[in-house]
Amino acid sequence: MREMKDSGIEWIGKIPKDWNVKTIDTCFKERNEKVSDYDWEPLSVTKQGIVKQLDTAAKSDAHDARKKVCNGDFVINSRSDRKQSCGLSEYDGSVSLINIVLENKKLQKEYIKYLLKNYGFAEEFYRWGSGIVADLWSTNYQTMKKISIPIPPTDEQFKIGKELDKKIAEIDNVIEKTKQTIDDYKLYKQTIITKAVTKGLDEKVETKDSGIEWIGKIPLTWKVERIKDIASLKTGTTPNTSNQEWFDGDLNWFTPGDFHEDYVMKKSARKLSLKAKEENVATIIPEDTTLIIGIGGTAGKIGYVEEECSCNQQITAIISNKVYNKYIMYWMIANTKFLKETALYTTLPIINNDTLGKYIFLNPKNIDEEIMIVNYLDKKCNELDVLIKSKENLITELENYKKSLIYEYVTGKKEVDEKKIYNTNNISGIKINCKDNIFAQAILLCKIIEKLRNYNLGRVKAEKTLYLIEKEVGFDFNNKYVREAAGPLSENIYKCESIISKKNKWVNIKKVKKHIEYETLPNFHKYSQYYDKYFSSYDNQIENIIDIIRNYSTDKAEMVATLYAAWNDFIIKKDKVSDIEIVKDVRENWNDRKKRFNEKEWLEVLEEMKQNGLTPKGNGNLTIIKE
Repeated sequence: MREMKDSGIEWIGKIPKDWNVKTIDTCFKERNEKVSDYDWEPLSVTKQGIVKQLDTAAKSDAHDARKKVCNGDFVINSRSDRKQSCGLSEYDGSVSLINIVLENKKLQKEYIKYLLKNYGFAEEFYRWGSGIVADLWSTNYQTMKKISIPIPPTDEQFKIGKELDKKIAEIDNVIEKTKQTIDDYKLYKQTIITKAVTKGLDEKVETKDSGIEWIGKIPLTWKVERIKDIASLKTGTTPNTSNQEWFDGDLNWFTPGDFHEDYVMKKSARKLSLKAKEENVATIIPEDTTLIIGIGGTAGKIGYVEEECSCNQQITAIISNKVYNKYIMYWMIANTKFLKETALYTTLPIINNDTLGKYIFLNPKNIDEEIMIVNYLDKKCNELDVLIKSKENLITELENYKKSLIYEYVTGKKEVDEKKIYNTNNISGIKINCKDNIFAQAILLCKIIEKLRNYNLGRVKAEKTLYLIEKEVGFDFNNKYVREAAGPLSENIYKCESIISKKNKWVNIKKVKKHIEYETLPNFHKYSQYYDKYFSSYDNQIENIIDIIRNYSTDKAEMVATLYAAWNDFIIKKDKVSDIEIVKDVRENWNDRKKRFNEKEWLEVLEEMKQNGLTPKGNGNLTIIKE
């Protein structure tokens, strides 16, 4: 470990002994040239960096009031409420005057793009600012130029930048895939809701044509009605905010900002007093009521309240004594896209009460059936919400890790390890120094038997462990795996068993009812000399996989190997892959026995595989679909 010293600067802390500390103005020069965005392309300064001007950016008529930016300049927004809106520009162009443009004089651009964007520097930049309130707090160049920054040797600046490029790309890739998984879960959730409220839960029920194209057939006893046929609509109000006696009580007063993706709304940002209710200045919404935002960018968003409350004039309550109220919530969720598409548009989308009242409503006409559907959807949505929350937590953890990683590298607390050999995720095709692939696999099977014989080991668990070792390490045994009822299966398992039982007499293979078990014989230990010869270089990887599977049941070993194989096929084919697609492939394109496990069970096992590092790399051939 290299020797460190105290930088003397609080935000930097300790730095390597051969690093220096200098102020901003010794390394950068302010570029303060005013230009026109007719001549210099307008750019936007965002948290994702410097990009060509966004369509959503506020435009100014002062086309000449812009700052010039050149390729390689670092641009940072001076406002505190735009913290970490900055980046290294890859363009020549212009930005608004609120931004500080730094011309790089001597530092490697690979290093400064992380140094000046990291969380630690952002906090220091904010600390040097001034203003009246937080939203107007800003930092100008004259104060910023006095901020101290760490300066590594030039060659190390380049290495730090390149190392962070690689590591941040890996983290961002995981974040992006995790976000895609969240989107898949949300889409799946929407699909489940829509199916339940348009088709019911009984797949064998007699149906009829609804007469509505996007709905199609519906249960025979269901009736197509309008919202106004089953509910009354009540729009909220906003009491005079200058009268404090009407506020700060215990009555929830919901606004569009209180709506969220869990739908059930427990707490509002602002509260009304009992006096506001008594003096009839607030719209009172009864318990168990569906709410919909009727105007604005979030028009069509749905919420549900379990307790008496109030809401503002942007929100309409759908109040019914004819239908189970929470069923209305799920129906409206299923209609969200339709609601937005048919909204009236002026400057903002509007769903007024007249329009809302004319919307279609499928009425099961049976309160017990409505309750059954609601209970089913509550359960399914809760399961998916738990999975979504876990993914969102993972993204938060990764973002925090990314912040910490950048800070530690740009301040020298982490060192670039040039000797480290990185996994390229391309380790397929490892050939074992053995003329007979079957014999090599038989030796691996012996290793599995030795390690797992006291852990509920049978043929299925042994074969799935052998498969995972082959694919995860990357051995090229030229196996052809078929999509069988118990997971990916190569016929070579039987040849392996013959070698270790009939030919070498190391193992006795016993059939106990329909279950195959392995009994080691006195000469079993002789396999180890071949194992050391062929697999000693891969022993740690092999044992790690065996350790993961050790306490698995036969069913779980089957599930893991099956998921791995399906996922591996997606990678080989270079198809777009998601958790939902993998599980769908397993349950629909493998064997009907796979449906004995529900979607949630498959998704949970898939998540555990990721946590254990069992993630395929596209090694080997595609599995064969059995005719």
